[in-house]
Amino acid sequence: MRGRTAVAVLALALTGLVACGIPTDSEPRPLADGPTTTVEVTASAPAQSPNQAFLYLSHEGELSEVLARVERKLEDPPSVESVLNALLAGLTGDELNEGYDTLIPRDTRLVDASVDGTQATIELTADWNDIRGESALGAYAQVVLTATELDGIESVRFVSEGTPIPAPTTIESDKDVVTRADYSSLDPLANGELLPGG
Repeated sequence: MRGRTAVAVLALALTGLVACGIPTDSEPRPLADGPTTTVEVTASAPAQSPNQAFLYLSHEGELSEVLARVERKLEDPPSVESVLNALLAGLTGDELNEGYDTLIPRDTRLVDASVDGTQATIELTADWNDIRGESALGAYAQVVLTATELDGIESVRFVSEGTPIPAPTTIESDKDVVTRADYSSLDPLANGELLPGG
């Protein structure tokens, strides 16, 4: 009796499972639409080139009230050497078309550039010694403002043919070591006169 009862209980259980199973369809049917996820793709702005630097130029061959701060793309990462080589190499066609110029003698070249702490020592060829008067003041300002745009550079010392050169300044007599403050009247950052995008 017990065996028959067990079989009967098992048969009833199987019947219940079949009754509660997944129903079959005579034809295929589409699956219900599930929730969809939309992924927004935001275009990021192009990263600024790591070789961008700022050079200081004059206007149409004259020392105006302030110099111009002009953005320039360099071939090498910005360093005292790379920015000064770019400055001494002259102007680009676009800069010439926009009326910029330089007060630095054309044949002046960088002999050496070294950094000790926050001070850059810049050695230039003998052509540098040819500048006089107001042009000399502007040329020194171009170099000092360009060099001190670099992070960590706060002062500049000039050398030519191995001999230190006192630099003219706008605020007092010549100095062996100069900073941006010595050319504040020519500095567009100090005067609030920036180029568009500068």
